[in-house]
Amino acid sequence: MRRAYLLLLLGACSSGQSSRSSDSGPDTYRRPESETRRPSTDRGLRAGEVDDNDKFDDYVRYFKAYPDRNVRKIDVTDRMVLWFADRENRPVSCSPVRILADGQEVYRAVTSAGGGLMFPPRALGVSSQVQLFEADIVGRKVAFRPGDHVQVSVDIAQAQWDSVDLDVAFCLDTTGSMGDEIDRLTSTLRSVVSRIDRLQPQPRLRLGMITFKDRRDSYITERTDLTANLDKFQWELSRTTASGGGDYEESVNEGLRRAIHDLSWRRNQAIRILFLIGDAPPHMDYSDDTPYTETMRVALERGIKIYTIAASGLNDKGEFVWRQLAQFTLAKFMFISYGGGTGHHVGSYRENNLDELMVKAIEGEVASLRLGRERRSSSSEGQGKEPTDFRQWREWRDRDR
Repeated sequence: MRRAYLLLLLGACSSGQSSRSSDSGPDTYRRPESETRRPSTDRGLRAGEVDDNDKFDDYVRYFKAYPDRNVRKIDVTDRMVLWFADRENRPVSCSPVRILADGQEVYRAVTSAGGGLMFPPRALGVSSQVQLFEADIVGRKVAFRPGDHVQVSVDIAQAQWDSVDLDVAFCLDTTGSMGDEIDRLTSTLRSVVSRIDRLQPQPRLRLGMITFKDRRDSYITERTDLTANLDKFQWELSRTTASGGGDYEESVNEGLRRAIHDLSWRRNQAIRILFLIGDAPPHMDYSDDTPYTETMRVALERGIKIYTIAASGLNDKGEFVWRQLAQFTLAKFMFISYGGGTGHHVGSYRENNLDELMVKAIEGEVASLRLGRERRSSSSEGQGKEPTDFRQWREWRDRDR
């Protein structure tokens, strides 16, 4: 009965054209006329994705080229991705790690399901003079030196996971321009949940949600806590409506803070995934907000991956924030595409149905526990702006001088 009921998830948390105003200015992405049509839905809502840790050189170019305007640029250009494996070369999953520099603790975090951990020394204030680090994991210390990707072998034996605790939450913009996205999210939830429910090993799935608007709206944030009662979650989602907004930026900072701090994420060995879905960047002018850069550090420390989904109309500033969040937590940046084109600075990319990308993201986390193969799916090529293509911003800047 449960499986028959659960049939169609997040096939498309984004459809249709944003109703946001398009005031001219460096922080407003004005979509070319060729991209303003509604994405075709006969084969599902099309979307692209980029893994900025896999294409890290491109991300560094993008990071350096982006104008330093109303965002917080956390420098991760010296980041190391550590991969922890046991004596059987299986990932040491969801395990606490302490990083020491010259014997002093500088960082604490939790490995991903695949045994990965992002360690950005400069962003943490670690001296560039440090040449030897130590990772303290499951009671063992392993030394490593600065580098890009580091494979750390730990002389331990660990039992395979017979079952998987899987927490999936959504941080969802519910302002007026997100009406189509919320409608599609509600109507397609069951499919993705059904497919997750059939994964092997079968996960013990819980779903939760933080919805957010902006100050002066009917609410700033509302919480639906993580629950294994999927019927209850579906009912709560069906009650979600889009309204309010007005100015362009929204209370993304507060939505993220509550998603990371106020949902009852499992603290044991569990896969923890948050999908941030929205079409506007955060207000950076609220002095009493918790900046997204602080929240993403807490997410990394707690082993929560933030997969970001850019809905129609997200501008350059929003793209930069969304990509920071995903890159920092070893997740991916996803975006609605328009027949193989996008205004985001991602160069060439693979296009697929959005629900397929979301399921594959979750599936990949589960599969990484047992080093399983990713299944194939239909995809096509897409093309966005090059990582350093901020000519439009420079034209605005020169015009305003």
